[in-house]
Amino acid sequence: IIDDDQSKASYGVGLAKNFIHQDGVQVLCGMVSSGVGLAVSELAKREQVLMIGTDHASSRMTLENGHPWYFRVTNDTWTSMAAGARYLQALQKETGWKRLAFIGPDYEYGHVSRDDLHEAFARLGVAFEDVTELWPRLYEPDYSAYIAALEQAKPDVIVSALWGGDFHAFVTQAAGTRLFETSRLANFDTGGNYDFLVSLGDKAPPGLILSARHHNNWPDTPRNRSFVQRFQALNGRYPTYAAQGAYTGVLVLAKAFEKAGGSTDTQALIHALEGLEIALPEDPPGFVSRIDPRTHQ
Repeated sequence: IIDDDQSKASYGVGLAKNFIHQDGVQVLCGMVSSGVGLAVSELAKREQVLMIGTDHASSRMTLENGHPWYFRVTNDTWTSMAAGARYLQALQKETGWKRLAFIGPDYEYGHVSRDDLHEAFARLGVAFEDVTELWPRLYEPDYSAYIAALEQAKPDVIVSALWGGDFHAFVTQAAGTRLFETSRLANFDTGGNYDFLVSLGDKAPPGLILSARHHNNWPDTPRNRSFVQRFQALNGRYPTYAAQGAYTGVLVLAKAFEKAGGSTDTQALIHALEGLEIALPEDPPGFVSRIDPRTHQ
């Protein structure tokens, strides 16, 4: 059963309640917004219904807000920001950058991304000057004031947690200014998404540092090539990272069902999911994804 939570927490909780009480749903799966994910996760905890998170990324969901009925199968903000911090540590040794700015959406995902980035820098011993932090609302149409603030702050590096259409709007609007002449823009969690790369076409500003939770051309393994090619054949386009996340969620639940001996009992599925190992399109050679039984990440 599929519906759209519209990135609104109260609406998403209402949908989930209807799924559980009217449709008899035993597993909730998906959700893009971390705000929606947190709210629905609390509902899943109260109702003791299994929830497989596939695309919302706040690291709080498996740490201080974690509970036995919640599992997540794609990168969280800590994974992406800790990797990004290592990249920027290497870049600092190469270029000597010092001045950092952060721009992210003014809700759970944006603020946790900033916190995780700063925590990762602290662990690595990366020294930097925090010149500004900007918090546009989700689905902001006009970034001119934020771009002007960044130009005034003169950061060497801008880390963005904007995603989807918001990140595209920000980059295209900033490309009409001189911002990218003096600052490099990084987006470690969502910037390398297929949709965003397509929307840029051949007009990408120079110097962007982009990654995402899944890439069509990496890792270059038979498993990833097969997933990407089959998805393209079925849909007429290539998969976004969210598509690979949803695919992963279904695969993980199916494997847990098999591991539980075909049982649909929630406790049996939880036991099967804890420590579950499964090879996924995003896994590089020699690595197999595994659910941490302690955090359910």
